[in-house]
Amino acid sequence: MSICIKDLVDKYSSRIISKNNTIGSILKHYRKEHDLTLEETVGDACSVSYLCKVEKDEIIPSDKILREIIKRLKINEEVFSEISDDKDTTYIDKILEHGLVPSYILEDYISKNDYKSKLINFAYEIFNKKNFNDAIKLNNTLKGYINFFNDDEMAFYIYIVMYVNYKREQYEGVILNFKVSESIFKNENLIVKSNVLIYKSLYRLGRFGEAESFYKDFQPLLYRNNRINDLNKLKQYELSVFARNHSQEEILKVLKYNMRNPEISIDFTWFNYYYHLEENYEKALFHIRKIRHLKEHYHVCYLITLDKLNLVDELKKALNSDEFKCFKLSYNMVLKYLHVKNFENELFQKLKREIRRISTVTNEFFIIEYLYKEYIQFNKKSYLYKEAFEFSELLVSQYEQRLKTIIYNWLMQEHQLYSFLELNIIYH
Repeated sequence: MSICIKDLVDKYSSRIISKNNTIGSILKHYRKEHDLTLEETVGDACSVSYLCKVEKDEIIPSDKILREIIKRLKINEEVFSEISDDKDTTYIDKILEHGLVPSYILEDYISKNDYKSKLINFAYEIFNKKNFNDAIKLNNTLKGYINFFNDDEMAFYIYIVMYVNYKREQYEGVILNFKVSESIFKNENLIVKSNVLIYKSLYRLGRFGEAESFYKDFQPLLYRNNRINDLNKLKQYELSVFARNHSQEEILKVLKYNMRNPEISIDFTWFNYYYHLEENYEKALFHIRKIRHLKEHYHVCYLITLDKLNLVDELKKALNSDEFKCFKLSYNMVLKYLHVKNFENELFQKLKREIRRISTVTNEFFIIEYLYKEYIQFNKKSYLYKEAFEFSELLVSQYEQRLKTIIYNWLMQEHQLYSFLELNIIYH
């Protein structure tokens, strides 16, 4: 399940606090949050007009009055330690530059309890320790501190959540979280990093048309920021999609201009051509076999291709080898499925429930489509037509989701004012 922070972003966007926190803005925020009037808040502490001036930042309250109001509003006094006219957020760029929290930043904040320390420790758990399973718990801890974030800190927090969703294979969550918070992103480093995640997520979702359009709009930003490394890496995604829809001559022409790119695997480009377009699994295997040890995704593609060709001996050797460990839940599911299908057939039916819910484990369309098609074929061969139909419906729903997105985006581009309800009517 993806971490969705729409409500949190809405709360942040509508907060009373403006650019920086002040004593008055904090008191007003918590008063509104508790749905209290000025009269209900002051009690015997001070007059209504006095509090009104405090909230407008016209006067600073005395320590005695402030303590009383804080008590009535149940505010943790630590929040006032974060009031600053000039927040230093250079630590965000340093973390983004390194791809993790450097030790010299962590040492300054690991033992502190203010909101910035909590944000940095959250980043440390995710980027350094890869502690994705506890990400939701850490996320819940930070929710109470967003009122003290400025836009860069809020955008950094959202980027971390997007990154967690990406690593947990919840690619729809990556896109949704950015869409609901795009206006908050001002820091170009954060915009670049977030857009990279979105492009990769669209690819994983099999929404290739959107990915292509998105990349064309996004490319100038990469060039402007001299992100050559990102450009090189994303080129592999672009070529992988290109190879699914173009002739050998066209692919050769494109590859000619990318021969010096260290991030490009020519073999993976040809694998996509032969596997997806030609469905020539023997030639696909020739290419994926050469690079199977380089990446987790390549390894799983290699195993699936072996299964397509019914090369049981090589498949058995690959499944029993410690050559490559899969960390993604969905890839482990594929490994488990292939093992049961080929070597423990009596357990085949027991996997059905797990395969049925694969779309909750991952949004990666390649994996979902493969496993659903496998079970459709298995049920057909076993004359279980009802169950084959059920899995067909699940697969069709996946196609529908992609098609609705394509239709919806087309309508928006054509400036047609259709509601989602009308869109469903058009499709059905």
